[in-house]
Amino acid sequence: MVHSKLMEYRRFLLTGLFIIIVLIGTAVYPLFYDRVYGGVLVANIQLQGKTLEELTEEVRSWEQQTHGKQLLLYFEDTVFLLAPEQVGFSMQPDRTVAEAWQYGRTGSWWQRVQDIRYARENGRSFQPYIHYDQAKLSQLMDQWKKALEREPKDAVLSLEKGGIIPEQPGRKLRVEDLTAQILQAFYHPDIHTLEIPLTVTEPAVTQESLTKAGIVTMQSVFSTVFDSRDVNRSANVALAAAKINGIILKPGQTFSFNDAVGPRDTASGFKEAMEIFDSEIGRASCRER
Repeated sequence: MVHSKLMEYRRFLLTGLFIIIVLIGTAVYPLFYDRVYGGVLVANIQLQGKTLEELTEEVRSWEQQTHGKQLLLYFEDTVFLLAPEQVGFSMQPDRTVAEAWQYGRTGSWWQRVQDIRYARENGRSFQPYIHYDQAKLSQLMDQWKKALEREPKDAVLSLEKGGIIPEQPGRKLRVEDLTAQILQAFYHPDIHTLEIPLTVTEPAVTQESLTKAGIVTMQSVFSTVFDSRDVNRSANVALAAAKINGIILKPGQTFSFNDAVGPRDTASGFKEAMEIFDSEIGRASCRER
């Protein structure tokens, strides 16, 4: 009886010990894995299962294919060509390889097990080590802005026909997004074209808002005459009129010329010109009265 219980107890201990050994072995075994751990990516490119040599060859191939590569950037019918050399782009493949390979291989054994498990379940992505001339890329961005960006135009009433001229949405280049896409495309083997990201900017006044406000026909017209041969004065009138154009006054609101036009000085684009004020002639920057 006692012998039987002793044997049963021994079997229980052996079984428990075996289970512990299996669990420890399962946890520790990945520490001796001689390939890139599962879930490890560089630039969202899966590198799981590659040896150190294969990883090195893969990343160096990205660096090699940047030479002579040309990206096609487009928006609708507008196209730009861009080569890595134009912005001084270069890669550091050895540093990139070292970071990806060392993941799961540094720290205590417990930390390594946790890192390996995290990558397998959630993925662990690294960005390649790169260098580029930010000033050169910014210069190109400025050129692309001039070609692609536009300010939104409010809906207005036509002075000639009296109807509503519909609004025109604007657009703005998403510089940060485009920068990130370009840098990735330079070394990514499968990216050769990029659609330029633009944000649509809506005008403040739309045809719908004018219609809802009941502004659908011309209510009144006023005109004045001045000597258009006075170049500076003509420029001031045009600039002030552009700032006033499209302003909508709701019931109870007051129109302020000063608030609408702002400072009439050279810093704001106005020019020195003649002005008549209380029957006196003087120098001024705008035809205010």
